[in-house]
Amino acid sequence: MRGVYEVISSPLGEVSKLLNGDEVIDELPISKLVFERCSDFRKAVYAQLLKIPRGSTKSYAGVAAEIGRPTAYRAVAQACGANVLSVVIPCHRVIASNGTLRGYGGGLDIKQKLLEMESSQKSAKN
Repeated sequence: MRGVYEVISSPLGEVSKLLNGDEVIDELPISKLVFERCSDFRKAVYAQLLKIPRGSTKSYAGVAAEIGRPTAYRAVAQACGANVLSVVIPCHRVIASNGTLRGYGGGLDIKQKLLEMESSQKSAKN
């Protein structure tokens, strides 16, 4: 049985790479645990969030439409609010339909900083 340190240290290293704009592995052990324990709706939302490119945003309504539930934008927002891996499953990339920042567990200032960081990393790579 893997120790707690092994289970946590590998994903933390990957999150550090993610924040630095480096390449990361496709699947983290902890993210698999999150996916195993959530509803099919949340799985669909989280899978869609993983498709939003770094430095880009999408509206809650846009995510809802892409998963085939166009009127479920509030449920998408609730799924984002329940996301315990908010940097790995990038709910910070989801914004209001009018382009403003709405809701983020870490606070809107952190959401803004994450979006700015990703945008600058995207620009630096191009």
